[in-house]
Amino acid sequence: ADIWQPLASSTSQLFLEDKSDRYISLVHWAIRALEDEEDPIIPINPKALSDQAESWAWPCSPRDLALSWLADMDPMQLWLPSSSSSSTNTTSSIATTSTHELSQRYALALLFYSTSGHDRWISRTSWLSGTSVCQWTGVICDPSSSEQAVGGGTGTVAATTISPLPNSALLPNTVVHIQLSRNGLEGTIPPEVKLLSHLVILDLSRNLQILGSIPSGLFSLSRLMELRLNSNSLSGTLMEDMSQLSNIEIISLHNNLLTGPFPASLWSLPKLFVLEVGFNYLNGTLPIDTASESLQFIDLSNNGLQGTIPTSIGW
Repeated sequence: ADIWQPLASSTSQLFLEDKSDRYISLVHWAIRALEDEEDPIIPINPKALSDQAESWAWPCSPRDLALSWLADMDPMQLWLPSSSSSSTNTTSSIATTSTHELSQRYALALLFYSTSGHDRWISRTSWLSGTSVCQWTGVICDPSSSEQAVGGGTGTVAATTISPLPNSALLPNTVVHIQLSRNGLEGTIPPEVKLLSHLVILDLSRNLQILGSIPSGLFSLSRLMELRLNSNSLSGTLMEDMSQLSNIEIISLHNNLLTGPFPASLWSLPKLFVLEVGFNYLNGTLPIDTASESLQFIDLSNNGLQGTIPTSIGW
């Protein structure tokens, strides 16, 4: 079964009754955040559980582990905005910053638990510690929002010069780059990666045992410029939703288990420079379309595709 689908369980309500109010509040918040609700708030009465909440974070799932850490073990214990909070400018500013940090810590904690970070990762320095996420190995923040040094996937690197898109105001400690290539990740990519809304580079390549499909929420990351998921065991199809990646320059998905047709929308991504989908199980006829002028390199080798590559692609 897909571990990201809510599981109805007769024991779910009893399970949540043993949890803290803070945990239950975070469940409500996390559901709303994943559903793209703007400014998700915590219900005044967190014990008033919906059926959705009762079956959403089931025992010992990656979500349960991430929420339990965030609720009860994270030394930061971030302030939770609620519907009963006053609406002063100061409170609003605190709520915005806190929600931003909460989203990032939750998304990263969930990535950690869903890819066996506790016992499989080669390097996990500072992960799930009380430090800023900018100090977690492989997590890089925009230097304009943080001056801290950060950890690399296999060592320590200085804060990068990666900048966000123009005219985008960043809150403190904004994550823009995840570099966890060749780090022993084993499991699935959680849908909540979409909460890292300022992400520019996502590199989870060469981990071999990242399974499941590419979550569609990843394609809502409008600032994403590089997506490197090659040399894993990803399955499923290439979705038309990839057309939402309007700033993407590099898509590297070769050496996986991807199936299905080649989506025509990939030809028209306005800034795409490199597209690598070789050594998969793609099939069917290539769509007859004119490719974006930006596309200079494409690898479709070792698939079951037929047809002609657009002549507009440079070599």
